[in-house]
Amino acid sequence: MPDDGRYQTLFEFSNRAILTLENGLISDCNLSAMSLFEANLKDQLIGKSLSELAPKLQLEDPNDPNSVDKQFDLAELLSNLVFSHLIQAAT
Repeated sequence: MPDDGRYQTLFEFSNRAILTLENGLISDCNLSAMSLFEANLKDQLIGKSLSELAPKLQLEDPNDPNSVDKQFDLAELLSNLVFSHLIQAAT
Protein backbone atom coordinates (compact mmCIF):
# COMPACT_ATOMS: atom_id res chain seq x y z
CA MET A 1 0.00 0.00 0.00
CA PRO A 2 1.35 3.49 -0.86
CA ASP A 3 2.80 5.72 1.84
CA ASP A 4 0.22 7.82 3.77
CA GLY A 5 2.69 10.71 3.68
CA ARG A 6 2.31 10.89 -0.07
CA TYR A 7 -1.47 11.26 0.25
CA GLN A 8 -1.06 13.89 2.96
CA THR A 9 1.19 15.86 0.59
CA LEU A 10 -1.42 15.58 -2.20
CA PHE A 11 -4.09 16.76 0.24
CA GLU A 12 -2.06 19.70 1.55
CA PHE A 13 -0.83 20.99 -1.79
CA SER A 14 -3.86 20.35 -4.02
CA ASN A 15 -4.99 23.37 -6.03
CA ARG A 16 -8.54 22.51 -4.94
CA ALA A 17 -9.84 23.65 -1.58
CA ILE A 18 -10.42 20.55 0.55
CA LEU A 19 -12.16 20.48 3.91
CA THR A 20 -12.76 17.34 5.94
CA LEU A 21 -15.74 17.24 8.28
CA GLU A 22 -16.45 15.32 11.45
CA ASN A 23 -19.91 15.64 12.99
CA GLY A 24 -20.60 18.64 10.76
CA LEU A 25 -17.50 20.56 11.84
CA ILE A 26 -14.28 21.14 9.92
CA SER A 27 -11.61 18.77 11.22
CA ASP A 28 -8.89 19.52 8.66
CA CYS A 29 -8.26 21.70 5.62
CA ASN A 30 -5.59 22.21 3.02
CA LEU A 31 -3.67 25.32 1.96
CA SER A 32 -6.11 26.10 -0.88
CA ALA A 33 -9.04 26.08 1.56
CA MET A 34 -7.12 28.37 3.89
CA SER A 35 -6.51 30.75 0.99
CA LEU A 36 -10.16 30.61 -0.14
CA PHE A 37 -11.41 31.54 3.33
CA GLU A 38 -8.53 33.97 3.98
CA ALA A 39 -7.25 32.02 6.98
CA ASN A 40 -3.63 32.31 8.07
CA LEU A 41 -3.82 29.24 10.32
CA LYS A 42 -5.78 25.98 10.09
CA ASP A 43 -7.11 26.71 13.57
CA GLN A 44 -9.09 29.60 12.10
CA LEU A 45 -11.22 27.04 10.20
CA ILE A 46 -11.04 23.89 12.33
CA GLY A 47 -14.09 23.46 14.54
CA LYS A 48 -16.35 25.67 12.41
CA SER A 49 -19.40 24.54 10.51
CA LEU A 50 -19.78 25.18 6.79
CA SER A 51 -22.65 27.57 7.47
CA GLU A 52 -20.29 29.76 9.54
CA LEU A 53 -18.16 30.23 6.42
CA ALA A 54 -21.06 30.94 4.06
CA PRO A 55 -22.16 34.48 3.26
CA LYS A 56 -24.87 35.66 5.65
CA LEU A 57 -27.09 36.76 2.74
CA GLN A 58 -28.12 34.01 0.36
CA LEU A 59 -29.81 35.30 -2.78
CA GLU A 60 -31.82 32.18 -3.44
CA ASP A 61 -35.05 30.45 -2.60
CA PRO A 62 -34.60 28.47 0.67
CA ASN A 63 -37.14 25.92 -0.62
CA ASP A 64 -35.00 25.17 -3.67
CA PRO A 65 -33.58 21.63 -3.25
CA ASN A 66 -30.25 22.97 -4.57
CA SER A 67 -30.06 25.82 -2.04
CA VAL A 68 -26.85 26.32 -0.07
CA ASP A 69 -28.50 25.21 3.20
CA LYS A 70 -29.72 21.99 1.56
CA GLN A 71 -26.23 21.39 0.17
CA PHE A 72 -24.71 21.93 3.63
CA ASP A 73 -27.19 19.45 5.10
CA LEU A 74 -26.18 16.91 2.46
CA ALA A 75 -22.46 17.54 3.07
CA GLU A 76 -22.97 17.01 6.80
CA LEU A 77 -24.87 13.78 6.18
CA LEU A 78 -22.17 12.50 3.84
CA SER A 79 -19.38 13.56 6.21
CA ASN A 80 -20.71 11.06 8.72
CA LEU A 81 -20.16 8.19 6.32
CA VAL A 82 -16.84 6.44 6.31
CA PHE A 83 -15.35 5.63 2.94
CA SER A 84 -12.54 3.21 2.49
CA HIS A 85 -10.61 2.52 -0.62
CA LEU A 86 -8.64 -0.55 -1.42
CA ILE A 87 -5.69 0.28 -3.58
CA GLN A 88 -4.00 -2.53 -5.36
CA ALA A 89 -0.69 -2.08 -7.08
CA ALA A 90 -0.50 -3.37 -10.62
CA THR A 91 1.81 -6.30 -10.91
